[in-house]
Amino acid sequence: MKLNNNIPAINALRGIAALMVTLFHFTKGFFEEDSIVRNSFRYGWTGVEIFFVISGFVITWSMMNANYKIRNYGTFLVKRLIRIEPPYLISILVVIFLNFLSTLSSSYNGQAFSVDVGNILLHLGYFVRLFDETWFNPVYWSLEIEFHFYLLIALLIPLLIHTNRIIQILSLTFLLLGIFLKTEYTPLFKYIDIFLIGIVIALFKANKLSKAIFYSFVFVITTSIIIQHNWIISTVVIVTSTIILFKENILNHSLFSYLGKISFSLYLLHVPFGGRIINIAKRFDFNELGKLMVLAVALIVSIGISHLFYHLIEKPFHNKAKKINYNK
Repeated sequence: MKLNNNIPAINALRGIAALMVTLFHFTKGFFEEDSIVRNSFRYGWTGVEIFFVISGFVITWSMMNANYKIRNYGTFLVKRLIRIEPPYLISILVVIFLNFLSTLSSSYNGQAFSVDVGNILLHLGYFVRLFDETWFNPVYWSLEIEFHFYLLIALLIPLLIHTNRIIQILSLTFLLLGIFLKTEYTPLFKYIDIFLIGIVIALFKANKLSKAIFYSFVFVITTSIIIQHNWIISTVVIVTSTIILFKENILNHSLFSYLGKISFSLYLLHVPFGGRIINIAKRFDFNELGKLMVLAVALIVSIGISHLFYHLIEKPFHNKAKKINYNK
């Protein structure tokens, strides 16, 4: 059965998540902590958890749609690498180049520009956390978790869609128990229950889970999320999951569709571009209105750069990845 890949709510949620993270970074340390603007976006960092729910759903959904088999493991990873790695790697080069440009300013008083080749190599394999190094861009930490999720889900999906209900239940339980494996160096398992809620929704919507099993796991997973995470993460995850489950066509608007389309580019580039504008503005004594104007400029520049990056870099590689077929 061919599944519907056009789910407006998913694209809208991507755009909202990227915008939340962007505004969180732009307002933090720029607006006063008790200001209305700062408080409005104080929890924007939870946009990352929205991405995790979406990944759990979308990756599972697309693999079922493509009739994925374990023999396609290598092909799946190639597709994901072609889709994700070029924009990620080019964004690293952009960050390094912008860091170099910053040192050319007469007002620059930081350390002399240097390229840490070792850290670059660690970025290539997502080993930065393992070696206690620093990410070039603070948003990269979530890409490490996403990559580890791809490695794991590609192994387990044949069991998760198995016609034997016992195998299904054991596989879902195995995934959920991963929360007990969480350490500083195994960050995926800290968020595995958040990915899992997206997975079970995808399985249920594809008629791979009975209502009884689905609602039982939703209860257990939601309980885990409430216990393991704080109230704001729990609320965001529950709202996101509810929208994906029941409101496929909500937020079906061209603005949200556009933001969803460029969301990955915006996520990668808002700190090096818009963040620089905010940092420069911190040197001046702007009032609240002035800061709002700076915020608007930083946001417009970030979206504009992301639009170009999407069309020049991300979209071409996305199209290349789509052409790779599991059955060839």
